[in-house]
Amino acid sequence: SSRRRHTRFRNVTGVQTCALPIFSTSIGTSKASFAHRQSRATRIGTTRSRLSVELDDGQQMSPDAIVLATGVERPSIPVSLQALIGNDLLVDNPWNPGQIQRVGTAGNILVVGSGLTAVDLALSALLRNPNAVVTLVSRHGNLPKAHEEPWRRRIEPPIFSVEEFFEHPDPFSFAMESIVSDPLDWRRRIDSLRPITQQLWLQMSPEMRAVFRRDHLHMWDIHRHRMPRASAAVLEGARREGRLILLAGEISDTEILSGQLDVHVKGREGASLIKCELVVLATGPNPDPRTNPLLGHAINDRLLREGPGGVGLDTDPRTGQVIGADGVPHSSIYAIGLLRRGGLFESIAIPEIREQARAIANRLLALGDEQ
Repeated sequence: SSRRRHTRFRNVTGVQTCALPIFSTSIGTSKASFAHRQSRATRIGTTRSRLSVELDDGQQMSPDAIVLATGVERPSIPVSLQALIGNDLLVDNPWNPGQIQRVGTAGNILVVGSGLTAVDLALSALLRNPNAVVTLVSRHGNLPKAHEEPWRRRIEPPIFSVEEFFEHPDPFSFAMESIVSDPLDWRRRIDSLRPITQQLWLQMSPEMRAVFRRDHLHMWDIHRHRMPRASAAVLEGARREGRLILLAGEISDTEILSGQLDVHVKGREGASLIKCELVVLATGPNPDPRTNPLLGHAINDRLLREGPGGVGLDTDPRTGQVIGADGVPHSSIYAIGLLRRGGLFESIAIPEIREQARAIANRLLALGDEQ
């Protein structure tokens, strides 16, 4: 619901492309021209076989193509913290600069989550305030692993093929054993799978994907999405000093007492009481596309539908065209980046997004040449 940037292109053949919020191209070398305006898109639809985009300033556009690039949505607020909604004691949007400024001034901070977003928040608090104490609470209580230094290129080719994975009677155990078979080189081994990760995901059955999410996703995330070695060193030092505390558990209740918080955590080792000045949500992007009002309207209008597992949008994995409620890809509406994670799994890093952008841009330019 934050204010979005709206970008429009008109190429030399007259085709208009609307990108939400930003679709970037090489202005200096492309035959497409570029126009930028700042507004919030509130609804997309079709009118007389034409696309339409309604803006919050009352204007309406009729582009020839739309690219949905809305990125991440703020984390969902757990039931145990919903009593704090609207209270300054809660930072519910870890990407909002105005809210994040409070992290550097608080003394005792509770961060919900322990992934890369939580790492960034913890580092901000620990480095800005030498007296800060940060507690990270997550279901598993594990930090992301660190990159190796010096960096080495990934192993090529992948340590196993797509065929070998699916031919094995226990594919996930086979994959894990292949990665850890050399404990000193596991980073390069897991990175070697990057070129085939999307192929593996696309060929998994819904049941296999559910098993992976339930039993293996957490371990994949902390090993695949790593932090810099320097960041890991700062956090390790803070743990030794007692300024960084990791808890495995879930928040069960919160109480506001004299402007501070008593947070009750139910964990594997029993219950804990944490007294803090600030609670920060860092549980990662909300995968539900309906969190974004624009996408929610389009889903209700049957123009779009949720992606596999309720993650992002359903898209054609080859073209990025969104799939409507009727199961048919829309010829002129595309999605890019995190919105395609449900269907592709790996769709959040720059290399994957760059290739998606290239493929969509080529299709749009070809569309213009045909008109």
